[in-house]
Amino acid sequence: MKNLRYALIVTIALFVSACNVLEPEPVSIISEANFFKTATDAQTAVLGIYDRYQSDAIDFNGTFAVILHTDETRALSGGNFINYDRLGVNSNTNPVNTYWITLYSMIARANNVLENVPPISDPVLTEAARAEYLGVAQFFRGYSHFELMRRYGKVPIIRETFQGISEPFQPERDELTDIYEFVIQDLTEAKAKLPAGVTNKALVSKWVAAGILAKVYMTRNAPGDLEKALTELNSIINSNEYSLLPGASYRNLFTAGSQNTAESIWEISYRAEIANGGNNLDNRLSRNNRTVIPTNQTIAAFKADSLAAVSNGASPVRYLGSLQIVNRVGGASGSNYRVTKFSKAAFDASSGRDVLPHPNMIVLRLADVILLKAEVLNELGNTTDAIVELNKIRTRANLPATLAVTTPDVRLAIENERYIELAFEGHRYWDLVRTNRMIEVLEEEGRVNPLPTPDQLIWPIPEAQLSQNPNMRPQNPGY
Repeated sequence: MKNLRYALIVTIALFVSACNVLEPEPVSIISEANFFKTATDAQTAVLGIYDRYQSDAIDFNGTFAVILHTDETRALSGGNFINYDRLGVNSNTNPVNTYWITLYSMIARANNVLENVPPISDPVLTEAARAEYLGVAQFFRGYSHFELMRRYGKVPIIRETFQGISEPFQPERDELTDIYEFVIQDLTEAKAKLPAGVTNKALVSKWVAAGILAKVYMTRNAPGDLEKALTELNSIINSNEYSLLPGASYRNLFTAGSQNTAESIWEISYRAEIANGGNNLDNRLSRNNRTVIPTNQTIAAFKADSLAAVSNGASPVRYLGSLQIVNRVGGASGSNYRVTKFSKAAFDASSGRDVLPHPNMIVLRLADVILLKAEVLNELGNTTDAIVELNKIRTRANLPATLAVTTPDVRLAIENERYIELAFEGHRYWDLVRTNRMIEVLEEEGRVNPLPTPDQLIWPIPEAQLSQNPNMRPQNPGY
């Protein structure tokens, strides 16, 4: 599957309607009967899943929205950006429906692979390749349902392909307990089928599945789930396939041409050399006329991190790898910083724009895994070992060892370490939601007024979906 990284899909119409994935219509003369015949057909179908994951809707709603939901950034303008900033989306907000459609599109494509690749009799399709293709499909089906569940709450589980317009297709929303079990089964089975030792980090591997599975367990947090999460996290670490980059190379994690590093586990890959072929974030976060900026609180946290590193006689690698001071057209107060994690290769001060190539976006990396392990150990009462894991990340950042000792203090120290280490990468919101800290943190920041209710920490079901499928009513509370 070495050609998956930049493949373009010309048979997308096979997999999903562009209109509404929960009420699809035939959009192509291509069908399972005349398409799924060869090894190439199987690979093309898998490429279709990756193609959907590389869409703007994923980086925009999966990362951009959630960094605006937290104390990491604030919006200067833009209707949807302001809505994200204030956690003020409603059921008619366009991205609310777009993200829903995109995730169910991935599920539809995954189900096509799962149903139609097993019968392919082409001798060119090896059993190892077949298993990997099915693992990719099962991973994305489970992952997409997890994203839907934590974003919208109860959603329909879609286990099989839509069979035709004569078939009633108005599914009801499933209970969270059932969705969790479905997701865990998919990810567990995908992990068993996917390969280890994947050098192209744009492709999902056994350890990608393990990392997402650990996050599922930590989010559900039922009795025994933390122990299960620890097993998954340890499997990644003990694979010895990943290592933290030296502090001097920290910026390589986010630099086009230097990515696919030893620390990276999973990246969203883009057409680095094409102007419109990259992530959708640098336009809003990095340009001179950017509309989203880091909060004063985030800037202060990075400055404190920088001061601690310098006082330790070393370079402030996280500050240098995440933020940059530039002038902003218009000169709005507090907007002289830009986020550099998603920016292109270089910044042209005269034009106020970054220049090609695009970087990949990191979804999962070893520092994230190590800090999750620290959190789990601490919650399981093994605070001493949790401190050891926490200090691995601080040492790489040229910081002194943590002064936290007690379980509550270590809990907060890990939360703050994830805040800076993983800033702007789309993790903080979900960290704070699953630990029931989101509203408290927003209140401490004092920026969001009025504060959201607990119900508003998930999005509403899109009105377009409710209108077309009354079985999905009632709407989520709070909307």
